[in-house]
Amino acid sequence: MRLAYLDPHPVPGTATVPLQILQMVDAFGKSGAEVHLITPRPAHPLTPAHILGHPISPQVHFHHLFDPRHHWWFPSGSNQPFFWQASRLLPKLAVDALFVRNIRLAARLLQQPPGRRLPLFFDTHELFANSFREAHYTLSLGQRLKLRRLSQTEALVYQRANGLLCTTPHLLEDIRQTYQTTTPGLASPLGYDAELAANALAESPFQPNRPPVLLFLGSLHAWKGISTLLEAMVMVDGAILKMVGGDALRHQALRQQAQSLGVADKIQWVQAIPPAQRFRMIHTADICLLPLSHRAIASRYTSPLKLFEYMAMGKPIITANLPSMRSLLEDGTHALLAEAEDATSLATAIRTLLDNPDLAHRLATAAQTLAQNYTWEKRAAQILAFITAQLSDTTRTVNAQ
Repeated sequence: MRLAYLDPHPVPGTATVPLQILQMVDAFGKSGAEVHLITPRPAHPLTPAHILGHPISPQVHFHHLFDPRHHWWFPSGSNQPFFWQASRLLPKLAVDALFVRNIRLAARLLQQPPGRRLPLFFDTHELFANSFREAHYTLSLGQRLKLRRLSQTEALVYQRANGLLCTTPHLLEDIRQTYQTTTPGLASPLGYDAELAANALAESPFQPNRPPVLLFLGSLHAWKGISTLLEAMVMVDGAILKMVGGDALRHQALRQQAQSLGVADKIQWVQAIPPAQRFRMIHTADICLLPLSHRAIASRYTSPLKLFEYMAMGKPIITANLPSMRSLLEDGTHALLAEAEDATSLATAIRTLLDNPDLAHRLATAAQTLAQNYTWEKRAAQILAFITAQLSDTTRTVNAQ
């Protein structure tokens, strides 16, 4: 199969979306697809190997397009120039289908004339209109208009795409209910890089820390439940919390909260680390944490890379008792699930694992076994099978007509 993966983010890059795109196309290539990755040209000299920690599949071909957004004479953040260039490039590549995760780009591609439109499969990680609504307590007139346009864009994509790849079954369910669509869909969680995990495990055996180290690794967005984690540390003694990731501004705000709670001496702050080193960081921790909030992106839609990476490294995990997590983990078997946004429940779960090393070991072992189902390559193979089936159905329908 020949796929074109299009995205207006420059790839490779160290941010979450470019990293996930790079992992996905690498996995597609390793699963037998020929992939043409079309993005703006990155402004930095990083190679895919710098980001992945290993060479990318030779089946992946990069097409870096000119990005006028880096120039003073183009004072706009519009992705329209990228779309124009990509539209001219696509006929030359002779691909079977398009793979997209940017909602506005997908809408533009789906509005092309039927003779020029290629089958498009949309990889969705959230209901964008719902996330926008939850992020604003009150909506100004301009924000209401933006929300209306965003809902219209989502409706177009979810109704016209040839297939939807959703990070959780709850996301697929909400799309169907919200937009009344029957578009074929597949719930396909994200994954972890099996090669990097194996390399980190092989480098050196884990040595328990004294005092134990609790780890949160990832972005520090409010919906991740970080404030609840800091509140929980008031009730946890004899352990250090290592917070890894996020930018300086978010660090400053959370440091102030930690100071006001009186837990600043229990926390170590580490800003973003190179993506290829994240498995080594996880390997050094005693317990890994993924608190989440009740916001829909956390409770129903998230498929966190860090969760799968924690699992792959054989770590005892504490996360939130939410539908998104219950679709992946069983409480007391693979992890402990604390009540979301409940500092007391989270602290109780942490103390339980600190006081019960046998339980921690049992959970970690079960989670590591389960992780084998969630590699990037398994996700890629599942998606390629889905795309192949939908293309075959489309061909049969056209022939029947």
